[in-house]
Amino acid sequence: MSSLPPSSPRLPSPPPPAEIQIGPKSPLMGPNAARQAAQIEQTTIDTNAKRRIHPGTKSADMAAGPPLVPLHELDSAFQLQEHLAALHYYHTASHTTPVTRETAKLLATPPPGIDRTLWLYELCRFLIAQCNTLIVGFLFDTPPCSASTCPEMRAGEWQFLCAVHDTPKSCCAIDYCCHTLDWAANVVTNPKIFPSRFVVDTPDKNTALKNLVNVFHRLHRIFAHAWFQHRGVFWSVETQGGLYVFFKTVCDVYDLLPAENYKLPPEAEGLDSSSDAGDARDRTADRRQPHQQHPTGPISIAKPPRQRDNDEGDYPSVSRTNTRRHIKSSPSTGSAVTTVPEADEDESTDLSNSRSPFRNSG
Repeated sequence: MSSLPPSSPRLPSPPPPAEIQIGPKSPLMGPNAARQAAQIEQTTIDTNAKRRIHPGTKSADMAAGPPLVPLHELDSAFQLQEHLAALHYYHTASHTTPVTRETAKLLATPPPGIDRTLWLYELCRFLIAQCNTLIVGFLFDTPPCSASTCPEMRAGEWQFLCAVHDTPKSCCAIDYCCHTLDWAANVVTNPKIFPSRFVVDTPDKNTALKNLVNVFHRLHRIFAHAWFQHRGVFWSVETQGGLYVFFKTVCDVYDLLPAENYKLPPEAEGLDSSSDAGDARDRTADRRQPHQQHPTGPISIAKPPRQRDNDEGDYPSVSRTNTRRHIKSSPSTGSAVTTVPEADEDESTDLSNSRSPFRNSG
């Protein structure tokens, strides 16, 4: 009697598990060497365990920031982001003291061996996230920032148009701020502009830097609106974290914006308008003088030279439009409003950049 064929083909058996082979120990490896190796391994495990939130941990016992460890010990896809957060957490004493100018300079300085452009990129991402505290302050201000209380994005005698639309138009201040932060987040997460968080290719460097400068340029307008229209919110955020001091110091260290583009007075940085304003100008002048302590390296630029219009076709985020108006009095009085092209600001920016020590040598 013949056997019937199986109804389904027989699957092959899985391969046997790999054997764990323990080779003989070298006679040079005594008990002390084995003990030291075990201690080093245990130290690494304990260090990594401190950076995790274990199951069952209460929110009150969770640290507000990661502990500071050497950069080479971080094995993560977001190595620089975690290191910057740990540095900020450490230098602000667990977010209990605001950032000072000296602390901001330490945070703005890239770690040894780290590309300046990559560190500026991480600083930009960090500041975009921190600017959300201003938005929350606007919403809880008295009265809150809304379409009725701030129908225009104003900063003193300046009005800013929202450029995230196809045609720049006037938005209420709270919408302008939210649109700007959303746009900035899209820029820094655009893989066409920033394809990697570990290296910046030379052909893409100028495009990446131009976009970063544009982000800082527009973030400054949120600070300007807070200073002129919501002074209490500005000081509340500043005394808690020193956000504007950090932002302004990064702009100074990397020479991102010329002095004439800042709308906030020296008092916003904690400087005296009469005595320290001259010191601020001296720091700007010193920053534009050649420095011997900055040797030529792979990255020696923090702001790119001006590019032609045909170089910006694939990156609409860097295009320039008229988004700034100079209003000498309230629009309700019927006075004329002059639209100032942003290209005028860029001309002055490029003029100051030509004297900057961080010029592109490649």
